[in-house]
Amino acid sequence: MLKENPENGYQLIYRDYIYMDWLIRLFHYDMYEAKNYQRDHNYRYGPIVAKISEWALILPYKYWPALWFGLSILLAGVSYFFLDKSLDLRINPISGLLVVLGYPSSVYLISLYQNSFVSLAIVCSAGYLVCKKKSFLAGLLFGVIFYKPQILVYVTAFVLFTGNIRFVLGAGLSSTLFMLISLAVCGLDAHLYWFQSLSEVMRGIQGDEMQTNIPWKGFVLTVFPEAWHQAGLIGGQVIMFAVFIWSQWMIWHQRKEGAWKEWYSLYWGVAFWALFSPHVKVYELSLALPCWFLMLSLQSSFYKKDEALKVDTLHGLFWTSGFLALFCRFIGASIVAPLLTLWYILCLLLMSKKVSVPSKSLKTG
Repeated sequence: MLKENPENGYQLIYRDYIYMDWLIRLFHYDMYEAKNYQRDHNYRYGPIVAKISEWALILPYKYWPALWFGLSILLAGVSYFFLDKSLDLRINPISGLLVVLGYPSSVYLISLYQNSFVSLAIVCSAGYLVCKKKSFLAGLLFGVIFYKPQILVYVTAFVLFTGNIRFVLGAGLSSTLFMLISLAVCGLDAHLYWFQSLSEVMRGIQGDEMQTNIPWKGFVLTVFPEAWHQAGLIGGQVIMFAVFIWSQWMIWHQRKEGAWKEWYSLYWGVAFWALFSPHVKVYELSLALPCWFLMLSLQSSFYKKDEALKVDTLHGLFWTSGFLALFCRFIGASIVAPLLTLWYILCLLLMSKKVSVPSKSLKTG
């Protein structure tokens, strides 16, 4: 058992290339001795996460599923609460929570005891602080997502392009502090293993199941013939770069018209990360929910006779992507990226129009 080992947990994790997510690993720490235990991955979270998680070993496994399930529901509620406050959704809180929990990727997320609801709560809380004109404080909070550096880098860069410098400074400061604390507590060696792990993930040389990787990389590598992989990957990057430029133009135009809010950029950036990053698992598609709720909050300005079909298609694409993502493992191919790209483009088509302040007409219940 890990807690009886003379070495600290994070050292053992990084030395032995543990595959499972830290919480699942703690659930099944008796599997350390299993001869057939898969060890083809480095641990992907920062050493400080592994160090902090050692306290969880105090409790036996039988208590953790119920505790983590309850915490997941709580975090989903926190996420929706801050979304409602920043977007003024005016949806019945119970209905809003059920929407978050009922999204297909959320169901999968909870069943795996993954931690994406932690990330979702951080994103939504930071968005609320930006809404309250506390961008620097929002950045400090968002820097806590340091344990998932891809999200931190992609989203912060996206927000930087939209001009929210205070948010970027806050995120940079808090993530730097986390790194310094982690180095002081865990040492350099553990971080070298972590950087190796991140490098392997980015280059795709870890034993990932590409059929559960939802961005363009997963689509190309599981659908295209091998001879077309390189061309497909380049084509996907070109498409997403073009969409990124379009996004920035749209945001600039909306800001010029006074219709763009600073916190929209944070929600929009997370959705962009889900497509552009080379490594995003099925359950992390739930992190695109803030962008979907953003479109929902603005939909009344789009509901004209010539736009109703576009809005219905937008919502249908997002939920269909969530359903299909669940079947990727079974059909052996990731087919989500094209649908998500269409969804993102449709969002751009609608958002490129001058939008009004979110309507109060969304109230239900």
